[in-house]
Amino acid sequence: MFCERALLVAVLLGGLLHAAGVTVRFDPGSAEVGPFPSDALTVTDLRQKTGLRVNLPLPDCQSQPSTCAEIGLLNQLDGFNLQPRIRVRFSGPIDPDTLRAGIFLVWLENLTGEEYGLQRAGHVTPINQVLYDPATNTAFAKPDEFLDQHRRYALVVTDAVRDGAGEPVGAEPAFAACAGRPDGYCAQLGLTLARLATQFAPRTIVGASLFITLSATARLEKARAQLQSSSIDLQRTGSKSLFAVSELSSFVVRMQTGASPPAFEDLELPLALLAGVGRVAFGSFRSPSFLDSDQTIPATSTGQDLALPRSSKEIFFHAYLPPAPAPAAGYPVVIAGHGLNGSRFDFPSAASVTVMVPTAK
Repeated sequence: MFCERALLVAVLLGGLLHAAGVTVRFDPGSAEVGPFPSDALTVTDLRQKTGLRVNLPLPDCQSQPSTCAEIGLLNQLDGFNLQPRIRVRFSGPIDPDTLRAGIFLVWLENLTGEEYGLQRAGHVTPINQVLYDPATNTAFAKPDEFLDQHRRYALVVTDAVRDGAGEPVGAEPAFAACAGRPDGYCAQLGLTLARLATQFAPRTIVGASLFITLSATARLEKARAQLQSSSIDLQRTGSKSLFAVSELSSFVVRMQTGASPPAFEDLELPLALLAGVGRVAFGSFRSPSFLDSDQTIPATSTGQDLALPRSSKEIFFHAYLPPAPAPAAGYPVVIAGHGLNGSRFDFPSAASVTVMVPTAK
């Protein structure tokens, strides 16, 4: 391990001797310099699934309150975005057309064995959506593939990136110094670079960072597990809750359009909308509410258990049943939660019938 690190540092220092004037800026503790993202901008938090929590520096919260609040929300996460905005800064002008040839993401170890993962360790992802800001000599990009959650990645910059004169960019002394340190973030970076040096040969790695992606679905998975053991209290709604479409002469939805004073508006839906439907059923169920008093989902540590909330909401639904008898195992079910403006009776209903009856137009 020591020999690998010493060889790596020698290679980096050797690259500095003949490096062009333009270098890859290296300050892992600065999001503005980078390369970014970087686990140097995290703190240890054993309550999180990744064992880390984002710790971006805050601006002056009095002069920039909205930015301060946004970064405060980011600092609750246990890793970086699955489609992060990559930032690489240079000491001088570079040729933007060479950025895609010299900046990559390398997939490292997954922190859990819960998922198969999209790629094997060692897979290399190029960048896409590349932008270059000549005022700050900064490149911005997105990964060309969607990243796994709670997984470690290396952001690698090689000397395939060229400056304005066509010369390869070089590394800053701080980069080699960090790779040679025996502890902390720099030690992890140095060990990773020692493994990747041959993978990118004959190109030289002149800038890099390590970062972990966030646990994107952890809270939803815990909430779903809690829902499995909760009672739904299924109820039929109305004096009559099941209607045969063949017996209907009209289908009118009475929508409430005002509360004080109460106001309503009738909307008649064409029966042709129910072509291929045998019966329409109306009901409700109780769903635990994971929202707080502000009607937002409160942030919780991804490594901790999620308790089933005491409060619940009555959720109303309508179901379209085919005219054919139910199979022994029951009808297949498509659940459509539209999340749109309007009501569940307009576009979502039409889309649901189209799914149930493929020939419907």
